[in-house]
Amino acid sequence: MTLDIFAGIDGTGTANDWEYTRAFAKSCVRELYDTWHQKNVAHYSRGPTNLDFTVSTRFLSQAAYGFVTQQWDAAIASGVQPRVFVAGYSRGASAGIDLCKRLDGKGIPVHCLLLYDAVDMTYNLSFLNISRNVDYCFHALRAESTNSRPSWKRVGLRRETVSDLQSEKMLRAGLEAAKGAALGAAMVGGRMVAAAMGAFQNRTIDIGKRGQLHFDREIERREFLCTHGGAGGTPWTNEAIQKEGLGLDNRDCIREPYPPQVLKSAAQKGITTGTLMPLKTDDPWIQTNVKVQDDEAQSQEVRRWMKRNRDIALGAPQLDGLSCPA
Repeated sequence: MTLDIFAGIDGTGTANDWEYTRAFAKSCVRELYDTWHQKNVAHYSRGPTNLDFTVSTRFLSQAAYGFVTQQWDAAIASGVQPRVFVAGYSRGASAGIDLCKRLDGKGIPVHCLLLYDAVDMTYNLSFLNISRNVDYCFHALRAESTNSRPSWKRVGLRRETVSDLQSEKMLRAGLEAAKGAALGAAMVGGRMVAAAMGAFQNRTIDIGKRGQLHFDREIERREFLCTHGGAGGTPWTNEAIQKEGLGLDNRDCIREPYPPQVLKSAAQKGITTGTLMPLKTDDPWIQTNVKVQDDEAQSQEVRRWMKRNRDIALGAPQLDGLSCPA
């Protein structure tokens, strides 16, 4: 008997749980959870809040890790062979990537990782490539040509390499050294890197092996001509556009609002234009190249594509060599 453990983390939304549940009732991650064939070992979490960059995403990863490890240990103790499936959307997808990395540290393989337009908007999740313990990975992405959320960096585009693992061990060693030596620290690309380069010299890096490491397994990616919302199963509707006061341009294409935290930060700093996005006080909307009807149609394509991949993974054997501890 195989036990298929599922953990899904949805995308960013309002802090009001009732409003969030209503908005994400038909999201792709929610649908995977609602239709999971073994609901007693399925976990779903709402996504991070709009104005919370740094805490909630990491917390959601930690909570999912606790659920998965508990179910995994119970299955092994009862003589049942478990498999782990992880799904995530937007910053919830970044949390899913982080979850896989945590599971790798415990020696737990992830049979399948399903990502919906993962974005790098959380500054305390340091490693946002696909970890070595993931067997199958599928990633649905908004096409860059849509101009939807152009400043939101996409992550989960490649697998970690041996070099990544070396850098990770060196970084951790440097951070540990910095604790005791009170060395300075520098912010590099939003990541905290300790200025403890002496700790990196003459250090032997032991990567360790887990049998057959799947550094070379490809991530199956596909781009869709939809907005970031459409990629996660929450496409823009005429009702939502009217509610938000967005309106459409003269091509009938969607205008997306800047995230609240961006507008607030810009106003506080008196910024009228920015390097990361064309922020203008007289033009508070981001112009996309997607029409409402196309956003809905492409969002349905995302659902169909990912369901097919889920079914393929459910019928696929677990790869050899990934169950042994690191």
